[in-house]
Amino acid sequence: MANRSSLIQAASVENSTQFEDIRLECKNNNTPVTTGCICPKPWIGPNCNETACVHGQLADQENQSVSSNINHYCQCNAGWTGELCDIRLAKKCSGRGILINSTCICNQFYAGESCNLVVKCNNGDHLNGLCTCHNGWTGDFCDKIICQQNGTLNVAANNTVCVCHPQYTGQFCDSCLFNNTASYPECQELFLPTSTTHIGHHAIDFLKQEVFLSLTVATILIGIIMIFIVALMCVFFGLTKRQTRIARQVEIDQREEVRMQLKAKKAEDDRYYN
Repeated sequence: MANRSSLIQAASVENSTQFEDIRLECKNNNTPVTTGCICPKPWIGPNCNETACVHGQLADQENQSVSSNINHYCQCNAGWTGELCDIRLAKKCSGRGILINSTCICNQFYAGESCNLVVKCNNGDHLNGLCTCHNGWTGDFCDKIICQQNGTLNVAANNTVCVCHPQYTGQFCDSCLFNNTASYPECQELFLPTSTTHIGHHAIDFLKQEVFLSLTVATILIGIIMIFIVALMCVFFGLTKRQTRIARQVEIDQREEVRMQLKAKKAEDDRYYN
């Protein structure tokens, strides 16, 4: 019995020593058990000395507070969030809001936990928080028009109006401007076999307007140039006249000075001979 009691006591001491060794090997406020360590977040590894921060690093509680149920905190890299920095911010709010205290604050007209829903639909069918656009429209709210044939958007009209290239017309620039043209989208001017120089009446009117506008602009430019030339001539002749007047005055002054000198010399000669 004594030997058996000694063996049990020795085994107990050995188990206690092994458990103490395990406890000492486990780090960071773990829960040691006889089979190893139970690690608290965000610690992992056999000894709880490896961090589970996926896209970040450990930080002090004062610097980065994530959750009250963990003993240490992850300071996430830019663009990441979550207890273990494993949630991408852009994905979290769908790029349509900002994340504040793990909650998405959505931009205007967006809704949902991840800002993935819309609350308005201008030119489409609104169903289950999504907008299915009608033909010719695009965007999250179906508020941007699609211009055909390289038409451009009118920014002043909030991208809801197309500015079409010549020979195209329609809301989406999806029709031919003139009647006597090939079918859309070619819209090329057709020539009738009865006349090799035929041009549609609409095209002629368009050309007349272009010619009239060009002549008007040319006339205005010529008028401005003529006014500028006349103004320069007036300035030139004014300066010339002034210079001539000054030259004449200088000449008169010089002659008067010579006359006075001759008169003085004559008076001096008269006194000398008399």
